[in-house]
Amino acid sequence: MKIFLIKYNPVSSGNELYKFEARNINQYDQSIEIPVQTFGLPEFSSDSAILTKAEGNTERITFSWIIKDEQYSPIIQANGSYLNSFTRTSDSTSWDPRTPEGAVVFLQEEYEKIGISTNEKYEFRIYDDDGSKNLFRRFGIISRLGFSKGAQDPATWNATIEFTVGEDVTVD
Repeated sequence: MKIFLIKYNPVSSGNELYKFEARNINQYDQSIEIPVQTFGLPEFSSDSAILTKAEGNTERITFSWIIKDEQYSPIIQANGSYLNSFTRTSDSTSWDPRTPEGAVVFLQEEYEKIGISTNEKYEFRIYDDDGSKNLFRRFGIISRLGFSKGAQDPATWNATIEFTVGEDVTVD
């Protein structure tokens, strides 16, 4: 399984800007909430309850992976080439996303949705192991970025992303 997070160009929302590959997957969880209201009837058994569905379904994808030193960048640019260096806008420092720290900084810089006027659009994709078949794709918003680092593992980071599936009405 290969997992990619695609960020679309905010100026031209139909074009991919970056494709980030989450490698070394630890865990993957996909859940679909199907809200159903139950009305139990007095003096009847539980299988006589009346079920109604008045709300729509929601979906959330959560996955975690280990970020470590990589030979090839986990980031593919729109032109198909690997991104091996980028500059953080807040302090103009240069980072290499092939390093764990560089990948974490890139994810924080590029995948945090700032607001409604910035027009970020994201897609989640899963491919088969050799990357030839797109098994699953959903559009939505990254609702949580989580990073942790153990004292015993100074060369790696643990990352977790929660992706909420749906149509972002703030995007043109």
